[in-house]
Amino acid sequence: MKFEHFLGTDICDDVNKVQGILSKKDINDTNEFWISIETQFPFMGVLTNKTLAYVHFFDEDGSPGFRALSNCDIGLDLDATTIFYSNNGSEMIEVENECVISLDAAIKIVQEFYTTNKMPICVEWDEL
Repeated sequence: MKFEHFLGTDICDDVNKVQGILSKKDINDTNEFWISIETQFPFMGVLTNKTLAYVHFFDEDGSPGFRALSNCDIGLDLDATTIFYSNNGSEMIEVENECVISLDAAIKIVQEFYTTNKMPICVEWDEL
């Protein structure tokens, strides 16, 4: 599995290494990961900010994809947003808190993707 992120590229050959890779952060404690296995699709984008994450799954070309929905209380106001960063930290992205999950939940989602190369079923998805 290939992880492209703010700090470079990692090739992961063991599902147990996913946690370590997704824990990598820049100086602002954020990161953006583009994750693929061997084909162009499916792939996954994961934005991290401290202990929070946003996960977006792309199943096919031309599809806007799916975003993971929060299924646990992580202490955020569901009517507000959380800031994440893209483009090597230069672009701010506001994410609705209903789609913000814990980094631990994101790790489980990516581990399932690693194992199945399909949209994980361990989380509820919102089709865009």
